[in-house]
Amino acid sequence: MAALTAGPSWADEPARDPAPWSHYFGGNAGPTTFTPTMFGDLLSAGIGGGLIGFQGLRVDVPVFRGGFKIAENESPQPQDRVFLNYNYYRDVGSVEDVHRETIGLEKALLSGRASVGLRLPFFQVRGNGAGHDTNVGDLSVVLKYAVIDEPASGSTLSTGLVITAPTGPEAYSFVVRDGRIDEIHPWLLQPFVGYLWKRGDLFVHGFTSVAVPTDSNDVTIAFVDVGLGYWLFRGGGVLSAIVPTVEAHVNVPLDHRDTDHVPRFRNSVDLTAGFHFVFRDRLSVGLAVGVPVTSPRLFDVEAIANLNYRF
Repeated sequence: MAALTAGPSWADEPARDPAPWSHYFGGNAGPTTFTPTMFGDLLSAGIGGGLIGFQGLRVDVPVFRGGFKIAENESPQPQDRVFLNYNYYRDVGSVEDVHRETIGLEKALLSGRASVGLRLPFFQVRGNGAGHDTNVGDLSVVLKYAVIDEPASGSTLSTGLVITAPTGPEAYSFVVRDGRIDEIHPWLLQPFVGYLWKRGDLFVHGFTSVAVPTDSNDVTIAFVDVGLGYWLFRGGGVLSAIVPTVEAHVNVPLDHRDTDHVPRFRNSVDLTAGFHFVFRDRLSVGLAVGVPVTSPRLFDVEAIANLNYRF
């Protein structure tokens, strides 16, 4: 009787290499593969705010909300980076100057197709004869995924969610109900879509988002942010690039718009212009100025500086 021949054993099959660690935790911060972030525009959630008085209560401009808006020092591209923002707002509500610093981290995942980011802001309010106030704002978590990511062209279409938790000690608004004063300090959920389109040295990027609070007494805001940039200079030395940019920011409250609402929020449009200076293809320093072009004006002028280090 013929001998039976055993079939191939699974042990004889070539071992499959597992996905490299970089697939899950790798970024895309190669030389000139990134596009500089947007500068942004918005001072907290107080659109057309200022000092609001009602029923004998003085309510300050809600500066302690935090850097929650997706377009603030953000790119539609998932990136590996640590960053620092500085914002100076002159004559907020015609009575106060505001300084805001934000520290943050973004970590790319899934070979650069996704990222998780954190933002934590700090504030110093300098009132004209009204004293000073210093505090920590609310922590934001940014979840981002690139639905379309074309390395050849550098174009990106991404989506995600910003979650802002009420971690700061300060409420940023108040409401009078049944003879008592209640603080307004809810969670914010901000779904967004981001896009980046490149042609040669020219690029267009931006975000569309809606910030939805978990308290109906807070305002729901729609944001439309678009920026135009140009790689004016590219070099191989310490200074790798100079990138001028201009941006337009449209902020539209979807509720709390009527004259009997306290506070009342209104549409606002802000313009921002500045330069990004890139060093060694990793470190970028941005300097910009922003101004509101609609009335009422939440602030007179804004100065912006940011630092991003990509790793």
